[in-house]
Amino acid sequence: MSRPHGRVVFGVEPNAQTQMGSSRVPQRTVDRSDYINGADAIPLASVTEFTLATNVGQDFYDVRLVDGFNLPLSITPQGRPASCSATSCAANVNAASHPELQVKGSDGSVIACKRACLGFNQPQYCCTSTYNIPSTCHPTQYSKIFKSQCP
Repeated sequence: MSRPHGRVVFGVEPNAQTQMGSSRVPQRTVDRSDYINGADAIPLASVTEFTLATNVGQDFYDVRLVDGFNLPLSITPQGRPASCSATSCAANVNAASHPELQVKGSDGSVIACKRACLGFNQPQYCCTSTYNIPSTCHPTQYSKIFKSQCP
């Protein structure tokens, strides 16, 4: 399984893209000072996930926001059979993020949205402790924002 993610680059045009295998990965430019003290190691990235040639040779792919959100992503298979469709999270989840989960850049703009587990570190948001089974781990007002922006 491969999990390429949209990444922040310094000194590149905001609409620049980089080649990554057969997919193109968007990049966003922000001020380097927004990522000092190891802040860029926190999992706030929008992620694409690929599982290739498993399950009788079928490939699977999706866009995931379980680690948070930093920029819109899409996957468009090339030379695909009709059953393989594009998938994306084209919305700007940062704009809809609850203020307590927003990560702001040095200019005050929202550059990422934390997942509630990272933001609050509480069992009900992390599905841990007594919330670690489907019957007790329910969607929250915070997870519903991600789902409503990118169903």
